Amino acid sequence: MLRNMIEDVLSLMQADALSTKAAVVAQVPIGTPITQAEQTMRRGGFKCSRVVHESYADYANSDGKQVVRGPTTFLYCDSGDRRTRSWFVSKRWQVSLEDVGGRVAYVGVGVGVTGP
Repeated sequence: MLRNMIEDVLSLMQADALSTKAAVVAQVPIGTPITQAEQTMRRGGFKCSRVVHESYADYANSDGKQVVRGPTTFLYCDSGDRRTRSWFVSKRWQVSLEDVGGRVAYVGVGVGVTGP
């Protein structure tokens, strides 16, 4: 059980936004009920909250530039800061799952590194 939980966390949190988006979509395909998507993201180590009629940034595109989506309703899932191999550097994954009619309609991702 613990091994499966660790694998879920590692499988959702990839090196960059594009590969993270692919990993999330593999486990939470477009059309998934938003309640099921939330359970999957929480199991994957994210804290999630619902956001109504707001915009969010998506970096999961081929040029890596920020695209603003919305305003829309979405499930915002944040990994919080996670340590990397370096004690001074951490990484954070943020996933926005657009909610249209109670189902995932789009997946937006941001991955950031903090530290010196």
